[in-house]
Amino acid sequence: MVLDDEREFQLIQECVENYFRGVIEGDYSKVVKAWHTDGNRILVNFDSNTIVFQNSPASSEYAGYHPSPEMKQFAVIESIDFTGVAASVRLKWFLETPSGDGTCTDYLLLLKTNGSWVIVSKISHRELVKN
Repeated sequence: MVLDDEREFQLIQECVENYFRGVIEGDYSKVVKAWHTDGNRILVNFDSNTIVFQNSPASSEYAGYHPSPEMKQFAVIESIDFTGVAASVRLKWFLETPSGDGTCTDYLLLLKTNGSWVIVSKISHRELVKN
């Protein structure tokens, strides 16, 4: 059982790494591999203080995404928890942009189907310090 759990942790980690490497490198194919196309992202718009629902980054509307060359970012998986076919991951992004630096914490929800883990939902919290 311990070896099975370790393998699942590794597979979840690989899925999440595909997501953040795809975003950082601008490699849409990695993002598609990590995300379910019907997944969603939910965040709070700080200007209007409203909850915003966005489509999965694997949906075709994001196919042309390329990271800004002026932004530097990297991500670290802080925790992974799973039971059976359901998992949650806390992912912390570190951002450096022309307008400010900061962090973004993503809470990712994953499901395992057909032997593969896929991200189905994300909520985020961002803290930026304006330059």
